[in-house]
Amino acid sequence: MEEPKPSHTMLNMAIQAPSPPTSTTSKEEATVSRSPDGADEPVPRLHAKTFLAVLAMNIAYFATLVSLIGAGVVSGLSSNPFH
Repeated sequence: MEEPKPSHTMLNMAIQAPSPPTSTTSKEEATVSRSPDGADEPVPRLHAKTFLAVLAMNIAYFATLVSLIGAGVVSGLSSNPFH
């Protein structure tokens, strides 16, 4: 019985450093790498869409941080205008 193939949705993709491929002879073996404990693990494939999604999220977090800092500065300036 064949194992189900993992789906490649954004929700279940994890960003991992790619492991070096082991010497392989068939296509099936090329998709599996050997971990130090001997278990077979699929080789992660990172696409440009993954990096774009991560970059977009980082830009959104940075914009939120700048907005929060700006709101704090404005609040501090307006709380005591005669200081």
